[in-house]
Amino acid sequence: MTGSKTWLAQPNRLRDFVIIVLFLLVIGLGWIQLDNFWNSPLTIPISSLRSMPVNSTQGMLEFLVRSQRAMVSQLQQTLNTTDILLERIEHLEKTTSTFKHELELQRNVTFGLEHKLQWMDQVSQLFSKHLRNPHFYPVKDVIQVDPKSGNYAFMSEVEGRGKQSGPPEFFYFPSNVSQNRLLCVKGNHTSDGTKNLYGYAYEGALPADVVLLPGITLIADTLWDFVNPWHSMYNLIQFLYWKVDHSCASANQLLLYHWGELRETMGYWISNVYRAIALPFVPESLSYDGRPVCFEQAVVSRIGIGGVPSEILQNLFAEMRCEIRRYCNFTAWKNNSSGAEGMQVTLMVRTGARSFVDLSAWETVVKMECEKVPGCRWVSMHVANLTFCEQVEIMSDTDILVSVHGAQLTNMIFMNPGGRIMEMFPKGWLEFAGHGQYIYRNLANWVGLQHEGYWRDPETPDCPDQTDIKGCFSFFKNQNVGINVTHHSIWLGNIIADLNKAKLDQQTSLMKSHDTSACKC
Repeated sequence: MTGSKTWLAQPNRLRDFVIIVLFLLVIGLGWIQLDNFWNSPLTIPISSLRSMPVNSTQGMLEFLVRSQRAMVSQLQQTLNTTDILLERIEHLEKTTSTFKHELELQRNVTFGLEHKLQWMDQVSQLFSKHLRNPHFYPVKDVIQVDPKSGNYAFMSEVEGRGKQSGPPEFFYFPSNVSQNRLLCVKGNHTSDGTKNLYGYAYEGALPADVVLLPGITLIADTLWDFVNPWHSMYNLIQFLYWKVDHSCASANQLLLYHWGELRETMGYWISNVYRAIALPFVPESLSYDGRPVCFEQAVVSRIGIGGVPSEILQNLFAEMRCEIRRYCNFTAWKNNSSGAEGMQVTLMVRTGARSFVDLSAWETVVKMECEKVPGCRWVSMHVANLTFCEQVEIMSDTDILVSVHGAQLTNMIFMNPGGRIMEMFPKGWLEFAGHGQYIYRNLANWVGLQHEGYWRDPETPDCPDQTDIKGCFSFFKNQNVGINVTHHSIWLGNIIADLNKAKLDQQTSLMKSHDTSACKC
């Protein structure tokens, strides 16, 4: 049986076999027809055929020819049917061969898929292990520091915009920055930023010992500090922009770094600012027994308000001023009906380093010049003796501010736009201080104030070693400031007169300057 199947399976032999069978079938059919013809009742006996007329014999022959032709036609149809059948058999053979080939391929693919599934399962296990053990980087990178190209010492793997100007720069987590992973940190070192680490982890694959802080965490790093009002304002007030830009959003935690070193406190002034603008004012200490901490959402800032255009900063400080006045419940405004009525000159007094050598002489100059203009009043503002809201109230009423250079000048933010600033320095700052001596001129511009220039005390003692630039600046930095009564009297008198004229010209707008209903949040 096996040999027979093999012989028939060969296409040519199968074809010959079918032809022989069909031929025999046709002959058999023909024979049956002839037999029927001879045995039919209509059949004429042979003996009668001899005596049959010619015409009858001819008819019979014609009948036989027609029958033969019918048989030939039927045979031709049978052969045609055979050809069609053979074609179908051949097509079936090809289809069967193709199916066998595809079946073999499918078996190979199935085997390959099984192999790949095993490989993917192994990779998945390794990947899952990697997910739950994310790689951490030093928060402070001591190598890749190039702010001009957008690289910073803090979280240097995250590329910034460099020196390009624009709105405050923030990095959001999770986002494309982290491939939609959460930001995580490890360590709470306060003296070595390289020991504090950061990394990323998927929310569904957090390490087993992780602490997940809910809500939004604001994270900032500074090169300076979070105690000095100027430094802390410069590096934290950008989060008010974030708040307004996100429909008055609220945050849950505040995390502060200085060169990657954790800072658990911030100064009195900036703490009150954050309390007033409804942002977290107690920094996170990360005291979780060394466990890694991940943030449900994090907003990271590295350069404060650096590179932010003046137009944006003016709006930012207007919102800050509005929210803080509302917090301090200072909503009054002076009903100015006669020019200088309500004009206030404030002499801001520092204690300790860089204070006035002769405070009484300064107070006399301010008093005499103010008395020359009806309605002008003056006040000595001892910053160290005032609460935060008392500082806000005095500065909100101040039209002309007289002060020595220092962080207390940051309070000019609470003055109304259009006010004037007079700034004093010890000798030596111009030569040794660099661009830092001009920061309050910049701030005045951002707030919408007019900086009236500088006076540098020529009576300051000389530096012992003029060749030691760093040593000389340290010598001059905290020297006290004297007074030139004639110069300062004329200078202040001119400013009072000029501002008096400006207030008369802008009466209506100044009356609305304390309206806290205009706050965006």
